[in-house]
This record gives sequence, structure tokens and C-alpha cells, in this order.
Amino acid sequence: MTVSEIDAGDVAIFTWTLLQIGLTLLYGVRSPWRASQAGRILFTSFCCTSIALTQVSVTLLTDSGYPLRDIVRPIAYTLGILGTLVMIVLLLRMQRKDSQ
Repeated sequence: MTVSEIDAGDVAIFTWTLLQIGLTLLYGVRSPWRASQAGRILFTSFCCTSIALTQVSVTLLTDSGYPLRDIVRPIAYTLGILGTLVMIVLLLRMQRKDSQ
């Protein structure tokens, strides 16, 4: 594993990653997100974004050379796909229910 040279874009993605993880933790711990379907959708979105940004940040930081990368990437992105599909289904249900 080597540490890559960090440029302004890398700093921006690292900062966004840290802010997104912070937002996810704050929302997950301090908000009653389980109380509504909208809250569950939002929390799922925050989690998926945090996972994807973390994977991208680690890849940038290590020049794609971190251990188990070939295992972590497909798992992280598949979780993102599944989470997004669930969010779409829940959102469509909510919208259908609201329009009736």
C-alpha cells in the first residue's frame, strides 16, 4: 500500500466524506429516524452515501492499493444499489399513498 499525492480534489472528497459520516452519525443517533418511512429512507440514503464516499476516499488515499479492495468495492457498491432500490420502492409507495 502506498500513499498517493493528495491534491485539492482529494482534500474536497475527504472533507465531504468526513462531513457525510458526521451527518449520518448525528442523524442516526440523535433523530427518531425509525419513526417514519421518510426517516428510514433518509437514513438509508445517508448510510449508502457514507459507504461509497469512504470507499472512494480510501482508494484515492492509497492509489487503489488497500488490502481486500477487490472484495470491499463490490460489497460497498452492491449495498448502495440495494439501498437505493429499497429507497425507490418505499418512496413510490409513499407517493402512491399520498395521492389517494
